[in-house]
Amino acid sequence: MTWVETDDVEQYLGAAGNLLLADPVLHTVALTIVENCRARPDGTRFAWWQGESGEVTGAVSRTPPYPLLLSVVPDQAVRPLVELFAPDAVSGPTALATQVAAVAARPGGHRIELLSAERLHRLTALQVPSVPGAARLGTPDDLALLVAWFGAFVAESGVLATDVEQAVRERLTWDGFVIWEDDGPVALAGCRGGRSGRSGSGRSTRHASTADGGTAGPPRPT
Repeated sequence: MTWVETDDVEQYLGAAGNLLLADPVLHTVALTIVENCRARPDGTRFAWWQGESGEVTGAVSRTPPYPLLLSVVPDQAVRPLVELFAPDAVSGPTALATQVAAVAARPGGHRIELLSAERLHRLTALQVPSVPGAARLGTPDDLALLVAWFGAFVAESGVLATDVEQAVRERLTWDGFVIWEDDGPVALAGCRGGRSGRSGSGRSTRHASTADGGTAGPPRPT
């Protein structure tokens, strides 16, 4: 039994795709990384745990500068994973992330620390908001606005982003921004492309408008 590494996203999907697609909601981040790499390779390193019979029962990935993403890691694969990646940070389901972090911290006598926690929400019913205005897709003409608002979200939320403008330009290529307008832009939502019946949606960003149409203070994510 061993971890098999690759930077070939198609090879990874061929080996571990069924494992991830068995629960596309739980593995929404991992599947999004796969789709992103298909569109534009970004240096992501993939690995899957393969048993003696050839069965794949584990899958992880690491996209610089983000932590090692733990999708599925069997108990017997934890220590070999730590030896392979030597991670200083991990991301994944709480129990699994804690287990792997504890093994990684043990040799140096370090303690583990929770850096962030997120919750995945399922949309069951979509209600049309009863507020003035209407939604439209973001376009390249909105680049300056999107960079400013998305940059403010990144700064306040602590989300890692190496190049905000590049991220905005890339997301625009797949209609990844929705702007709500009421006599001008007042809110922004980001989304990720869907796969296997699911898609991701980001938080909205708002700004306060003055009487003359200017902006009062920096845009703040809500």
